[in-house]
Amino acid sequence: MKKRTNSRGTPTSSGDALLATSSSSAGDAERDHPAYKSGAASAPATPTKRRDGSDGSGSSAGARRKRKDEIAQTFVIVNERPVDDISLDFFYKPHTITLLAVSVLAVMYFAFVRNEANVDENLWAGLLCIVFFFLIVSVIAFPNGPFTRPHPAVWRILFGCSVLYLLTLQFLMFQNYPTIRSIFYWIDPKLKNFHIDMEKEYGVNCSDISWDRVKGHLDVFAWGHFLGWAFKALLIRHMGILWGISVMWEITEITFAHLLPHFIECWWDALFLDVIVCHSLGIWMVVLWLTVQVIISVAFVYLAVYWQQRQLKKVSSTPAKRKETSPASSSSPSKGKLSPQKEKKLK
Repeated sequence: MKKRTNSRGTPTSSGDALLATSSSSAGDAERDHPAYKSGAASAPATPTKRRDGSDGSGSSAGARRKRKDEIAQTFVIVNERPVDDISLDFFYKPHTITLLAVSVLAVMYFAFVRNEANVDENLWAGLLCIVFFFLIVSVIAFPNGPFTRPHPAVWRILFGCSVLYLLTLQFLMFQNYPTIRSIFYWIDPKLKNFHIDMEKEYGVNCSDISWDRVKGHLDVFAWGHFLGWAFKALLIRHMGILWGISVMWEITEITFAHLLPHFIECWWDALFLDVIVCHSLGIWMVVLWLTVQVIISVAFVYLAVYWQQRQLKKVSSTPAKRKETSPASSSSPSKGKLSPQKEKKLK
């Protein structure tokens, strides 16, 4: 009868069996795991689970333990990617206590020295202090992500800013439209007198579809759509994500057209001119450019390999040619023709 095992796959009845299993699993881990690599070569492939549930030795517990180790190693390498070629060690060593001490002293100094008479300035100072400390915590605690240049702290701060932006959007989701307007008016009082000058109306007479009108809609905004999606394609490089964002952006324009008048446009302008023409041309131009770059790179690699093989063949054939030519050039006259002195003696 098979003994019941605990969650780690070791027998619960014997301490010796537990010790043997742990020592054997440690040996398996040392044999199975490759040498640690840093940089771009350190990212391993996504660990996959075998259908038979084994690691080749017949132990399902060893397979589960190995899979957990692979997942942990993958997470660490992706989120804490090591930095190669460090020139200044000071900027890549943790200074947690020093940074927190300097931050606390700076906040205490500005909190007790500044003038507290203006309520708006007090609110602004408090919000900026919250953002400042949140970014400090981001530098200390947040992961690097897959990027390490120019410095991991830059990407941690960027991640912290994105988290703050997400929290702000969640806060605004529970507010009504007048409250949101009053918040923006408090942030920037100039918005009270702001209005959009609509010199051209894009959402009138949508049934009038003519070449002159379509040509008139191909203005600076069309070029903005085209160039914007070309840069998005250069950054994202995934057709599914690009087309999803493209369609969702047009839906967003239709949804918020009652708030922003310049979002009002005809259906054929949003569907054909924006999505099919401008977005599509920008995306496919970058895709074709990247494809050409890949083809050129592969061609150069093949040419380099072909040239290297030819050079190796020349180098390898040179000693053979020397061996073939050396007997004829270094052969003594006694093996071939007789010397003049021996011919005189024979005569």
